Amino acid sequence: MWCAASMMMRRSRSRAISVAALADLPAEAMSGALHGMESVTGLPLFACIGAVSIAFRASAVPLLVMQHRQTALLYGPSAQPLHMLRALFLNDKDTPIAERVASYKKASSLILRKIGYSRWKAWCNPVVQLPAFIVFISSLRTCLTTDPAMATGGAFWFTNLSMRDSTFVLPVVAISLSYVAVEMVLRRHANRDHPVVKVVGWFQTGMILSLPFVSLIPSGIFMYWIPTSLWTIAQTHLLHTPAIRQWLGYPVEPLRTPTVVAATNK
Repeated sequence: MWCAASMMMRRSRSRAISVAALADLPAEAMSGALHGMESVTGLPLFACIGAVSIAFRASAVPLLVMQHRQTALLYGPSAQPLHMLRALFLNDKDTPIAERVASYKKASSLILRKIGYSRWKAWCNPVVQLPAFIVFISSLRTCLTTDPAMATGGAFWFTNLSMRDSTFVLPVVAISLSYVAVEMVLRRHANRDHPVVKVVGWFQTGMILSLPFVSLIPSGIFMYWIPTSLWTIAQTHLLHTPAIRQWLGYPVEPLRTPTVVAATNK
């Protein structure tokens, strides 16, 4: 009996060790990538963090292109029946709501299938990006707190990447760039009174108010935040370039749905 109990305890310990080792793999991979780039390129660690961060964002470009091409299908001429169906759904007040919803779901699924729209392709980018982002940031945070080289891997006034920036320069720059990136998206939205626009506006206000808390983050995190914010700004600009939009399949002129036509003719 004691032998069986001892074997069970050993198995549980080995499982706990294997789980702990598995949890450390992302941080070890991050540390290996940073020090590998440092030894190959001769760049300081803070620049290596920025380069790895840009490479991480660039790896998601194929998923982003796939997502935008699927979204473009909803705004092209082939999606006109879908918008007409939506207008009929909103204007039909006589049919019970449950029956309307069931009919709309069935008809819209047929239309989406006909125009080649795939929900998993449209949502694959955010579904993959969110957990990847969490793993990336948590791995970087672990490296900043456990790797002794991070204490001297910075430059200028932020020599210690594991410590906060007491000058507030890095937090202010990071929040400002994020604010600009969001503002670029909002300026493309024609209807400034749309609920989504208002919610995003509140989010921008929250970013500004979060400065005291953001200033407590280690300086090394901003070596990810600032380069990727610049990447987002450049990416947003490119995605609204006519040549890029044409390549992605977006229509040159916005699709005028029956509801829009009715509103403009009043």
